[in-house]
Amino acid sequence: MKSESLMGYLGDYLRWRGDLTFDQAPFCDADSLALTMLSYLNPEEVTAPGQKIAGVRLSELAQRYARFYTTAKKPGKLSMTARAPELLKLMAASKRFARVILDDYNSYVDTELEGQFAAMTFSSGRRSIYITYRGTDNHVIGWKEDFNMSFEMQVPAQRDAVTYVEKASAALQCPLRVGGHSKGGNLAAYAGMFVSDETREYIQTVYNFDGPGFNEATI
Repeated sequence: MKSESLMGYLGDYLRWRGDLTFDQAPFCDADSLALTMLSYLNPEEVTAPGQKIAGVRLSELAQRYARFYTTAKKPGKLSMTARAPELLKLMAASKRFARVILDDYNSYVDTELEGQFAAMTFSSGRRSIYITYRGTDNHVIGWKEDFNMSFEMQVPAQRDAVTYVEKASAALQCPLRVGGHSKGGNLAAYAGMFVSDETREYIQTVYNFDGPGFNEATI
């Protein structure tokens, strides 16, 4: 699905249901997709020296983007990465997501290992935890890793997706939801399959939004 259509649908959802808290309307698939699309954000680019990324509410993160994205700096609207700040603005302005916290952020691009990886952990006031993985972004090495997925048993991003959930589960010891879009969906499914039995007990749901499949050996 094109980024314009996907973000448009989420915008409609937020305008329709954004005034309801999670106490009033339980977490649903659309909420999962909205949080998943925030994985395309690069919060380090709007975070000043001395500011923290982890432990920041979406409302504060949206303010940082508003200050950063002047008319001159505002990117085009062709990619998920370019559209994610628009979605963040809508979510931060809604009653449903304004108090959601970005608890953790991890990202790297490794040309030597041919890996591109990013993951975020979100929580609400009731400690409802959601872990999401970024899909393929604008880095060429990410597309190379997508190709490697078709024939390798495990690529770096898949390995680190498992590690990320394992560490989060051990630290939080509470129910988890795991999701991702595109390659991120593959990472979410892979993590759900290959985490330890102890970690799997904490996972309530795995959301795979339009992620590529697995080679036969992995299956």
